[in-house]
Amino acid sequence: KLALPQAIESEKGIIGSILIDSDLFIEIADLLDSSDFFLETHQQVWEACKNLTKEGVSLDLVTIGNQLKKQDALLAGKVQAELLELLNDTVTSAYASQYVKEVRNKSLLRKLIKMTSNYSYVASLEEADADDVINKIEQALLNIADLSKEQKPIDVPGIIIDLQKDIDKNKERGWVGFETGFMKLDEATGGLIPTQIWIVGAYTGTAKTFFLLQLLLNVVKKGAKVVLFSTEMDRKWNMLRLLANISGIGVLRLLKGQIEREEVEDLEKANEFLRKYKERLFIY
Repeated sequence: KLALPQAIESEKGIIGSILIDSDLFIEIADLLDSSDFFLETHQQVWEACKNLTKEGVSLDLVTIGNQLKKQDALLAGKVQAELLELLNDTVTSAYASQYVKEVRNKSLLRKLIKMTSNYSYVASLEEADADDVINKIEQALLNIADLSKEQKPIDVPGIIIDLQKDIDKNKERGWVGFETGFMKLDEATGGLIPTQIWIVGAYTGTAKTFFLLQLLLNVVKKGAKVVLFSTEMDRKWNMLRLLANISGIGVLRLLKGQIEREEVEDLEKANEFLRKYKERLFIY
């Protein structure tokens, strides 16, 4: 029987890092859950740190030890000796982020193994329905995929730390907004910024789609990756609108094939333009 994936040394590295730098816990608290740790003792230490932080108590060998006694008196004695050893053995917290990645990775692998094992059994049952099992597996995989995404802090200190990191990055690499090609819009917003959501609303027939398709083309040219979803038009109709936009040929004339000889080259250029950005533009 194969052993479950685990990263014990990295778990120790995380706890040792917190013992010598208690502020570190605020930075990584949202990246891990106690269930991500393989050893029960490490799970209990993580819970203790969370509870103490909620109460505004600083983290050190004594406060964590006292909290562990409240949680599990029998386990506290075993953990106390390990904490003292980790405190003495840990010389730097510089590798904490790497430890976190390793622990998260092993935790996700364990969840995948458990999920596949459970559904292997379900699929083997006489009354099992293939479509139903597939749907449940898909949902289970999506749940695990959500866990694999980097969790963002929701507490004030954590958000401030994240914000400062963004500010420092912008200083180093410059502003990350994609120019929309509409000057007044760019002046007001700084361009389209990754992670932000903008909603465009207007009455029917006011050229919302035309505006958004032009904006889409402009940001693609600037290096953005764009996925276009439409609840009103299918992918072919949206592609037709893009071709019409770029070539300057009317949508209905394109659809009917009523293209003048001198417009053939314009249409080919439009086709070539869209092919050029095939790795950045996706239409559903």
